[in-house]
Amino acid sequence: MADDNLKDAMEISKRKISEGKEMPSIVPKREFSKEHFTKRESRLLEKFGREYAGSRAQEMVEATHLESSPWHEAYEVGGLRQQAIPYELALKNRSMGSS
Repeated sequence: MADDNLKDAMEISKRKISEGKEMPSIVPKREFSKEHFTKRESRLLEKFGREYAGSRAQEMVEATHLESSPWHEAYEVGGLRQQAIPYELALKNRSMGSS
């Protein structure tokens, strides 16, 4: 059910970024709705949207792949390569700030 909702909400394709390299391109099919997010998650989305609005992907990678980050804990420590970061890691206060 959730996968069907996601397919209805967005389109994912690949975009060429350099010779032989591609990256996912996600295009929304409908307006954003806060209904699936807690107040805290909504605040974090707004904060990160403002913070990274003019950033390139590489700048975001550098900021989010630090040694103490959820990505590092999942990918490097936990061995979860090319998998989703567990929700519990992504929302830890020490990683995301307590604001």
